[in-house]
Amino acid sequence: MFAGRDFLSGEEVLKFNGLLVAASALAELRLWGFCAVQVSISTYVDCGPPGALVNHSGEPDCGINGDRKPRVLAKVRRYKEITMDYSCRMLGDYEMMEYSYGSRSCRTQIGNFYELPPEIRNRHAGSGVVSNFITNDLARWRSATRTVLEGGVRDGVQMV
Repeated sequence: MFAGRDFLSGEEVLKFNGLLVAASALAELRLWGFCAVQVSISTYVDCGPPGALVNHSGEPDCGINGDRKPRVLAKVRRYKEITMDYSCRMLGDYEMMEYSYGSRSCRTQIGNFYELPPEIRNRHAGSGVVSNFITNDLARWRSATRTVLEGGVRDGVQMV
């Protein structure tokens, strides 16, 4: 998908308005050409065009804000391709997808957000390109990790 006009940092590019679908129905729907964007741990939205036309990049110029509204991270000029890092909207049991777009920073695989290299995961988490349901899960994970590292109690279990 290419920008039809200039976009300023933070501007909404599009909104995924399609049908909401439970994760349990996803495999069957993909057989029919369903193009899904994960919007919660157990829910997907059929993004359809134009959302289905947004390509992946490890150096995205767009991120999902509020789980359904991709926004540009920095100024995007008219006619420039708008890209997102697909891993920033994927959480769960995914098979890694192989790809290559020729950049020196290309990591050659797309998958679960937590499978990203730590430096990329941290950079994306701080830049606004990660879906809200993932940043919320990340905050819970960091809190639990802090509790474990401090030797605290979590869920009634003494961590040692």
